[in-house]
Amino acid sequence: MNFKIFRDDGTVRAQISVFQNYGDSYGFQLFWPSDNIRDATIRDWIDLFKQGLEYVRNQNAKEVLVRVINEPELVGLIKELSGLGFSKNNDRIEYRSEISSLPNEYGSPITWEAMSLAGPWTEKNIVNLLKEVGRGDPDFDVENEDIEAVFKGYLNDKALTNNADCVHVGLCDGKAAALVIAQINPKTGWSRITYMGILPTFRGKGLGKWVHRHGFEMMKAQGGTLYHGGTLVQNKAMINLFLSSGCKEYRSMQEWVCKL
Repeated sequence: MNFKIFRDDGTVRAQISVFQNYGDSYGFQLFWPSDNIRDATIRDWIDLFKQGLEYVRNQNAKEVLVRVINEPELVGLIKELSGLGFSKNNDRIEYRSEISSLPNEYGSPITWEAMSLAGPWTEKNIVNLLKEVGRGDPDFDVENEDIEAVFKGYLNDKALTNNADCVHVGLCDGKAAALVIAQINPKTGWSRITYMGILPTFRGKGLGKWVHRHGFEMMKAQGGTLYHGGTLVQNKAMINLFLSSGCKEYRSMQEWVCKL
């Protein structure tokens, strides 16, 4: 669902897209119709947020997440978010790189298997594994999330690939050690590692870079060309992985949440 503010000549001045993350969790995404003309006012954005909040309440949403890029035109909006019922969740940093420039996984000690209807990595088993690899993740509260809904939410974006080849389980000595979910937009080549994680018993063994690099290979195999990833600013381990792989810092943003 999109909400728009129009200029007098009928062109769009500001827009937000409202989407379902998973279950009763929704998200707002802000759009500038043009990078060259940014004349939307703070009142425009506030009006759009109010329309979006009314819509999600009618959908029985329990929360709304929004990420606001740290740019001069949105400073005023950030100051108004508390008054709209939002509270700050965290600060994030994002990276971008051409996939062709990223390192391969030659020499990895991990072998990989894709999700499969026939098993062993059925959707049910992947959901159970996701809960385990998510333990201790600063950006993922496995104890209070509906993990099955989260997993299905990862694959519900119709613009992105969502088949079994998007979900791989990493094995070390025959035992499950890691999980990677990677997707691309076939029309544009835009790509993301939707989730990656390592089981607690396999952490601290230098496997992170190999898990990350397998994500690169997955995106490349699907036809991806541009990798776009991000993490919390306090997640130094993940930031080091981005930098060590040659990923370039793209932008910073703030994530806010409104509990309904």
